[in-house]
Amino acid sequence: MHRMMKIINKRHVDLLVVLLFATLIIPSIYRYCFIDGPDYFAHMRFIEGKAFGDLISLGLPHLTVHYILLNISNVFNVTLNTTFFVFTVLSILGLAIVKVLFVRYSLPNAEKYRVGFLAGITMLMGAIYFPLFNSYSYLGIWSPLAYHNPTSTWLKPVALLTIFIYFKLLDDDRKNIKQSWLLALLIFLGAVIKPNFALCFIPVLFMDMLFRKKVYQGVLIILPTLCVLLGQYLITFAADIEQKSSVVFTLAGPWSVYSNNILGAIIQNLLAPILITYTLFKIEAFSHKYKLIWSIVLVALLQGLFLAESGHRYEGMNFIWGYVVAVDILFLVSVVEFTRNIDSYSSKWKKTVVSILALHAICGLAFIVLTGVGRGPFSV
Repeated sequence: MHRMMKIINKRHVDLLVVLLFATLIIPSIYRYCFIDGPDYFAHMRFIEGKAFGDLISLGLPHLTVHYILLNISNVFNVTLNTTFFVFTVLSILGLAIVKVLFVRYSLPNAEKYRVGFLAGITMLMGAIYFPLFNSYSYLGIWSPLAYHNPTSTWLKPVALLTIFIYFKLLDDDRKNIKQSWLLALLIFLGAVIKPNFALCFIPVLFMDMLFRKKVYQGVLIILPTLCVLLGQYLITFAADIEQKSSVVFTLAGPWSVYSNNILGAIIQNLLAPILITYTLFKIEAFSHKYKLIWSIVLVALLQGLFLAESGHRYEGMNFIWGYVVAVDILFLVSVVEFTRNIDSYSSKWKKTVVSILALHAICGLAFIVLTGVGRGPFSV
């Protein structure tokens, strides 16, 4: 029995390591769900005691997942706070597991402890934060960390698994019907939870399929999700008659409310991936998969910069969440690409990249500690 446990532990040490990293976030989630999480409380107030028709009248684009959680809360006779907490913790743990699976697949020869560390450290990476320069440590800068916004946290494991399955499809030129259906299901599920990732992933997926001459396959994969997005649009902007909200074009209008230097905020959020991209170009190792992830991030960034909701939702920045989710994936893929090509780096560039990654991790860990003791995203 003891020998079997040793074998299991050795085989799955990467999962143990990444889950250890993930548990560091749980105190922050607890505070958000039970004590002082403004965004979590806002979502709870939206749905508490309401029927499905009431949620439609509110114009929520992700009302299905809210309604499911509301019913879980009623069936098990627990508070919405508890339901949100459990679902968010499970999402964080699920994200950690998918990250390990992704790193295992991408770096098949890496030692297990290294796989766990690489997946785990990206759980903690945040935007670089300068207290005297930034009004907020989160708002206006955004971050690869999973915190603050509940639906984005729930979406992250589904979004990463979507990318993972698509990468596996890219590596196999044969027609894989099961994986194509799984990809379609994941994009659909992601849109049901929160539409933002689908909005930035679908254009990139379709263009990639177009260049690879697999348009028919691409249409079949995205068609169910397009129907969901259309329904969400009609519910959000057609049913919301009283509030008269609509999609409007803007030049970083809502973002400017939270940041007086948007370019600086983007660099603070993306410094490590930008540096890794530059070095990969230098050694001619910029892969097609990495280009795809950057394309998703750029599409999401453009949506966050130029699209907004008018009326009462204007400052909610609801078009930024695709960028927040995509940046988390970008950090993971950046770390994987850097590790894969590390032997081609000079000593100077190795130290530089590792130092910047460490700075992101320190800032992210500091945020987790501060939020865990009660200093939330609006105060730190």
